[in-house]
Amino acid sequence: MVRLSHPNIVKLLGVCFTDPMLLIMELCHLGPVNVYLQNHPMYPFSQMLNVITQVAEGMRYLESIKFVHRDLAARNVLMVDETKVKISDFGMSRALGIGSDYYKVSLFLCITLYYQ
Repeated sequence: MVRLSHPNIVKLLGVCFTDPMLLIMELCHLGPVNVYLQNHPMYPFSQMLNVITQVAEGMRYLESIKFVHRDLAARNVLMVDETKVKISDFGMSRALGIGSDYYKVSLFLCITLYYQ
């Protein structure tokens, strides 16, 4: 995750090698998109299109460096401010090409049990 560098990907600032290990990430103080939209039901459509475009740009970047997120959801997209978002939560991600052929991603079931 250290090598990820894109305006729409949350930055890893540091690591504390304690038990448990802690990751220090940049602050996106408005929180997850899903919570923000629940609290702001009149969020303008034009701004929502901008948010969607930013997520797509972040995902295009990840694909370009052969990095698979594997858990993209509104809860894993954080609001920096009212118009800027960053993709976060790379706990299920995988850097393709590390340890095997880049096109071979181990398969396991990843589902969201309850979605509103």
